[in-house]
Amino acid sequence: MWRQLTHERTPFTAGDVRLARDGLDLLAEAGRLGAVLLQFPWSFQRDASTRRWLGAVTGALQGLPLVLEVRHASWNVPELYASLQEQGIGFVNLDQPLFRNSLAPSAVATARVGYVRIHGRNARDWFRAGATRDERHDYLYTPEELRPWAERARAIAASPRVTDVHVVTNNHFAGQEVVNALQLRSMLEGRKVEAPETLWRDHGPALEPFAVPVTSPSSSRPSRQSPPDGSPC
Repeated sequence: MWRQLTHERTPFTAGDVRLARDGLDLLAEAGRLGAVLLQFPWSFQRDASTRRWLGAVTGALQGLPLVLEVRHASWNVPELYASLQEQGIGFVNLDQPLFRNSLAPSAVATARVGYVRIHGRNARDWFRAGATRDERHDYLYTPEELRPWAERARAIAASPRVTDVHVVTNNHFAGQEVVNALQLRSMLEGRKVEAPETLWRDHGPALEPFAVPVTSPSSSRPSRQSPPDGSPC
């Protein structure tokens, strides 16, 4: 979601909401929208004003498959999870560098959409003044660090209210997010997956137990077939 509603938090108009929703509503109507991420920074701490802001944003975006990412531990209260469940808003279970008031890893399911988002654990640069986006997200998880997240993803998927789970890696520097995404996929599917051979030059040892190199990875999804009457799918 547009950062004016999450990071800048400047007053928004009905016109702003229309601009933010137009493309998303089209995707939703076409059945192509998995989730809309409301990502709030660590500085968005729970108090009366932030609760009002969150209520205004979720109200303006009602009807979209929203998932909420908050990073400060002040949001870890039963009232938040009950409210999200009542509104049908998913909770983002995140991995981030853990400081004194950082939200810890979880496996919470509050809506039809389950969500995991992995940012890396680069504590040195996470809050360092002047650090670039790439410096903050420069982190490659070990398989031992990822396995608990595979188990959490399974637990979220097992919730009776969940029909769709998204697992997103955001440690994007130097292709590390792709490496860790492939490792997670292999753990979840119990098999070696296809990995672009361009990743193997820098990440071969990390990939080898989980993937096989391919020049042009094919989709693992079943091919789309035309209906018997010949009409388009």
